[in-house]
Amino acid sequence: MYEKEYREAMEQLPFSPDFQRRAEERMKARRPRRRRRRWPAAVAALLALALGVNALFWPSVGSSGAVPGLRSCAAAQPEYPDYPRQGRLTFLTNYRERMRDYRSTIGELDRDGYAAAAAAFSDRSAALTLAGEPGENRICSPVNLWFALSMLAEATAGESREQILSALGLEDLDSARQQAGVLWRTLYQDNGLSGILPANSLWLDRDVTYDQNTVDTLAQSYYAGTYRVDMGTDKADKAIRSWLSAQTSGRLEGAVKGVSTSPETVLALFSTLRYYGEWSKKFDASKTYDDIFTKADGTELTVPFMHRSASHDSFATICVEGYNAARLYTENGSVWFILPDEGHSADDLAVDPALWASLRDEELTEYRRVEWSVPKFDVSSTLELADTMKALGVTDVFDPARSDFSALSPGYPEPITLSSARQSARVEADEEGIRGVSFVELMGAGAAAPPDETCIMDLDRPFLFVITSPVEGVPLFAGVVHDPTG
Repeated sequence: MYEKEYREAMEQLPFSPDFQRRAEERMKARRPRRRRRRWPAAVAALLALALGVNALFWPSVGSSGAVPGLRSCAAAQPEYPDYPRQGRLTFLTNYRERMRDYRSTIGELDRDGYAAAAAAFSDRSAALTLAGEPGENRICSPVNLWFALSMLAEATAGESREQILSALGLEDLDSARQQAGVLWRTLYQDNGLSGILPANSLWLDRDVTYDQNTVDTLAQSYYAGTYRVDMGTDKADKAIRSWLSAQTSGRLEGAVKGVSTSPETVLALFSTLRYYGEWSKKFDASKTYDDIFTKADGTELTVPFMHRSASHDSFATICVEGYNAARLYTENGSVWFILPDEGHSADDLAVDPALWASLRDEELTEYRRVEWSVPKFDVSSTLELADTMKALGVTDVFDPARSDFSALSPGYPEPITLSSARQSARVEADEEGIRGVSFVELMGAGAAAPPDETCIMDLDRPFLFVITSPVEGVPLFAGVVHDPTG
């Protein structure tokens, strides 16, 4: 009689990963394993300021996107879509219908305009952000920076806004605002098994007067909450860190602890995205064994490598002078692995925008069987973004004589400028799947049939990777790996 209610209640229970594993083993022993259906996720994400994932469960922050305890200081809060959930221990019979109904509410993405501009921005920003000291792991989320700058455009006016829109490749804010909501909804996935979960927030000093229309727009078009706190206090720092920790599932705690405000801080803008995708065909853990990874300086590391033999399966590959690339699919996207040819530098490839654009070039893509040898990796970095933003043409917001934040705080007695711009990210890969977390911080202060050949992807030296969205192929995360152990 209450079977439906029972199943839905069971879906929400906080089972431990160990309990889930044991339960699944019992289920497999009692009945034949059914082939899991794959549902294509909606169009890709462009910006992820904080992307965190739990390897087994996808922790939802609730339909409002809010963290408990922040409502009392909220000037505006977003209302998240009601995404259909599909728990591992439930057997919902109407999931297909509910997904169809949900997708009908997303809206139409302008692929030739907005999405194309986002993809081009991703190519440029990834090349700029990944430039740095040779031999270091560097991870970024182009989608993160896209949403952060889009929100910054809403907060600024005049030439400050025009520079940001130009960097994004957008002509006017009105159409971009509508498309930002479509993009957020097409990116958003929270079905309980895998996920792409963006979140945004703006934090204002309690003494700052603000334009209510602007913060309402941020909530409606960018799903961003706005909160008022006493900047420079332990209470404010704790609230911000708690929000970031919740949105990154606690997987970037070192970077989160480094976030702090001062009495001069007027505003802090954060944008987050959590990603977890199981491989469409998981690696067999029994075929994982230690092997040698050789760093750029010749240092040899012993790390576990995952293996998959060439079979009847075919994979998208790009084999050109300088590098080979091959793509592995996840349940909600894909991952390109790029291996430079011997004698070519992963760092040099990373800063070439043409590399990132080539991954969307169907004329370069051929389908081949692939012999996979991929190191398990857990890599992270914190990167300064000021130089990236300035190289993209966003300069006025750093200059007290030219910065214009009047759209957010008209009449503020002192110029508001960005005093901090950085991105922290972490990506992990194992036999089950791949997960990423990232957050961007912008802080302002006053003052065909496969050919009969095999591609060898033996990632035993520095390589690059790109996690892409299921539609449009926009990069969610990109990085260069010099040390798989971090």
